[in-house]
Amino acid sequence: MLFNLFKKKKCKICGTMTKEEFYIDNKIFGNEHSEITSSKSVKKYLCRGHLIEEFKKSFLAFPKNMIVFHPELEMVCKNLYSYYTLSDLKACNFDNTIINNSEKLLSKIKGKCSRCDSEAQILYFSKGVLKYHNYIPQIENINFEDGKLYCSKHGLESIISDLQTNKSIFNEGLYAPFRDSGVYISTYL
Repeated sequence: MLFNLFKKKKCKICGTMTKEEFYIDNKIFGNEHSEITSSKSVKKYLCRGHLIEEFKKSFLAFPKNMIVFHPELEMVCKNLYSYYTLSDLKACNFDNTIINNSEKLLSKIKGKCSRCDSEAQILYFSKGVLKYHNYIPQIENINFEDGKLYCSKHGLESIISDLQTNKSIFNEGLYAPFRDSGVYISTYL
């Protein structure tokens, strides 16, 4: 039965066969191309082009602040780039030092984007800043000064190339931001 788990399905937009999955919050972004997977999320099978297009739209439309760790797809999880709210981190029983530091970092997102005059919404950390131990992100060791404040447009520009050119299939999911402020990270929680 496991072989059915990774079976190709049709892209919900163009019909191209794909294994790539896009997860969104059905209360915000759900539409006729979606398959409800739980009360909180919707899974869409999309070809890479539509996956990236939908991710861009969701990322740019999201009104809350986000911590964005550059995708470490080749090092950690090749087929997953997830978004977790603070309540998700708590539900996954992460150590309080990780949750508290994430909360502290989110609270410092204020002022202007470092590349334009738009309001900052993203605290971006470049590739290699976040360290992992046994695939667990060491967020508790991250300092605000190691990141850059960006508007959503410039935050997206910092990560989109690596998401587009990822050689692996996002069969564990590329996630849209949802519900509340949170963290983008390349890991299972």
